[in-house]
Amino acid sequence: MYLDHVVTDGRLVNGARQVVSRRFQYVEVDRCGTASDPGAEPYLGYESPTAEQESQLSGHLDAAWAGQTAELVARDWAIEHLAGPHFESVAAVVQNRVDRVSEAVRVRLESEIRYWDRRTNEIKAQEIAGGKPRLNSGRARARADELAARLLRRRAELESEADLHSSPPTVVAAAVVVPQGLLDQLAGAPPDPTAAADKAETDRRAVAAVMAAERALGRRPTEQEHANPGFDIMSVDPETGDHCFIEVKGHLPRTEEIHVSARQVRQAQNDPERWRLAVVSVPDEPNAKPQVRYLVEPFVGMTMHAAQTNVPLNVNKLLADAGPPS
Repeated sequence: MYLDHVVTDGRLVNGARQVVSRRFQYVEVDRCGTASDPGAEPYLGYESPTAEQESQLSGHLDAAWAGQTAELVARDWAIEHLAGPHFESVAAVVQNRVDRVSEAVRVRLESEIRYWDRRTNEIKAQEIAGGKPRLNSGRARARADELAARLLRRRAELESEADLHSSPPTVVAAAVVVPQGLLDQLAGAPPDPTAAADKAETDRRAVAAVMAAERALGRRPTEQEHANPGFDIMSVDPETGDHCFIEVKGHLPRTEEIHVSARQVRQAQNDPERWRLAVVSVPDEPNAKPQVRYLVEPFVGMTMHAAQTNVPLNVNKLLADAGPPS
């Protein structure tokens, strides 16, 4: 499900509070009612069913559990895991800004108020002495009072900006995700139960090999959560503090093509100096050592279609262009 969480402040325009921050979040709910965070763009791996697949699913898909109950579970999960942290992060930023602006306003206006208080007394003394200053003491006092009133108004405005309100998350859209294995089974091609295990083991060995390569370079790698959408490993140079973001693609000897998500391509293009594509050749022999190669700036100059969700890459050509870890 796709949820929307809005934080507003106390400023009113046409009777409505002003939106300070808005955050959208995906939440996955399984048929057992367990909610989880699928990552920033889980739909990149999804496809709409074909007419033939819809026909195959007819009568086999029990979507009753995905009704109101799933929506309530997703909203409750978002309140606990999305709304609170989002509100706290926004509140910290807003309060810091309001404090800085309030102090700057106080310093400036109180300085001007003191100036006109002093000028009022000086002009009043001249008037008592029989002088005729160009500005009379009444107008000088009025300016000091106006500045004091402006200071009060500005403080009230800033306090209203810091008066944040967290609205309950709302469900914007929802979809039922059907596993590819079910479609294969209905089509008469039951999935190979060893395929998922082989892929998981290949990925595990590939990530472990890249972690070892990073340590050999003197960096400190940290494996990211499986749902992290942009990269698998974040590695830090302890001397410079520089970060490297590494997406790991492990492949078996028979693998001809790997895929990189559109999000990963965009992240690599936005941060080309720090993003790496690690292509890891994993042997079939369980005790054999995988070979790690890096591609730096692999997507410079690449243009994707707006509807493109992933980029297919030929393994042999990647290996020809890749070099040792760096």
